[in-house]
Amino acid sequence: MESVFNISGCAIENQEVLKKKMTDKYCPQGELKKLEIELWNLKVKGNDVPTYT
Repeated sequence: MESVFNISGCAIENQEVLKKKMTDKYCPQGELKKLEIELWNLKVKGNDVPTYT
């Protein structure tokens, strides 16, 4: 996305506004929190650690 800003010559202030709007629309904080909790609650099955890496 930064390359598009550089090519277009978009002002820094407008870049920040666009980033904030996109984050609010496509990455809602509630959804991120649910995914974070789900990630922390995952369990490794057995000792087969190489499978998870």
